[in-house]
Amino acid sequence: MRRLKRLLDRTGRVEIIGCATDPEQAIAELRSDPPDIWFLDIQMPGLNGFEVLDRLPVQPIVIFTTAYDQYALKAFTVNSVDYLLKPIEPEQLDRALAFVACIMEVGQRLDAGAEALYQGFVSSASQPACGTNIAAADRNHRKGSR
Repeated sequence: MRRLKRLLDRTGRVEIIGCATDPEQAIAELRSDPPDIWFLDIQMPGLNGFEVLDRLPVQPIVIFTTAYDQYALKAFTVNSVDYLLKPIEPEQLDRALAFVACIMEVGQRLDAGAEALYQGFVSSASQPACGTNIAAADRNHRKGSR
């Protein structure tokens, strides 16, 4: 964990807001203050990384960091974005962080697009819908033709 913290600090691309070696503590911290990215080991005392993810109400962006390559396929079934084998090399970490940056940028664009769509809907909600105008025009037409 110390090596990962040093490597992350050296990148200058992330702010470390927490660190836990106890899975139960990690779950509590993630529920109270979820980070943008979570580096998660698979082998931990008490619970493994997959069990920790199962206990979270919302899935964070996860990069697994482990010494065991046999969990790689399972890691991607829980939507992890990368799988770094220990000892983690700076190049691997840079690649993973660049990928996360792309994911977050796309997410921000989607959020902005969804917000614009919502605002357009809200502003148009105060105007009568086309169907309402047609129905009113049809009723007026019938009244005049009697």
